[in-house]
Amino acid sequence: MGKIFDSNMVIANDAQKVYSTLCTQLDNMKWKYSRNDETRTINTTAVGKDLTVNLRFYVNEQRKLFYVKSPLPFIVPEATRDVVGKALHIANFSMLNGCFEYNVDTGYVGFKLLMPIEGCEVSLAACKYMILLTCQMVDKFNDKLLAVAKELMTLQQFKDFVQKA
Repeated sequence: MGKIFDSNMVIANDAQKVYSTLCTQLDNMKWKYSRNDETRTINTTAVGKDLTVNLRFYVNEQRKLFYVKSPLPFIVPEATRDVVGKALHIANFSMLNGCFEYNVDTGYVGFKLLMPIEGCEVSLAACKYMILLTCQMVDKFNDKLLAVAKELMTLQQFKDFVQKA
């Protein structure tokens, strides 16, 4: 007897639908972006007053996730990687959605926000939320984390900033 329900087909359809919805939202927002339809990835930037935020969106069919990553525009010097790791822990603890990812070996820091897609409807509003929240978090924390990395701000000063923000 044949299969009536193929969950792999549903996930593939979900992934394509999410990818199409994201492209539609970026078009609605009049954003310029590059897209790779085969891998369902999109690269774009948001330009602020003093910071360009790089955004890379992924719709990953195998992991059943839609996510965005935004690398911060600096590498943490080896001498301050432990204190920056603590600062990132403080920042992450304060967030309801999203988190900073950190590679202590390379000094890479980036913001990441994800959403499961299996069996979910991802709306234009959800795509816009992911775009705007990512930009907001990078803008909010970039300068402060860089200051900690350059030893221009203490961990206590960073903690005070987070508690007031």
